[in-house]
Amino acid sequence: MAQDTALLAHLSGDVCQVLADRFEVEEFDSGRQLVTEGRAGYSFSLLGRGTVSVTHEGRQVRTLQAERPDVADALQSAISERLAAN
Repeated sequence: MAQDTALLAHLSGDVCQVLADRFEVEEFDSGRQLVTEGRAGYSFSLLGRGTVSVTHEGRQVRTLQAERPDVADALQSAISERLAAN
């Protein structure tokens, strides 16, 4: 199912599985700041559910909404299977 998203559509099932093996699922409470502008970033995030407000210099400039919760479910399932196997 992960291949149903435009970002991952060109990847094989094996490659998607490798990615899922490296993902960590995090859930955040409403209102929590996820990223701070100007700070170095060392992670890549996929929005599985909900919405995220993007601000710049204190002003909201965009709202992002998860469009494919089924993809998040598929990745979560793959991660759970990996953890159960370890």
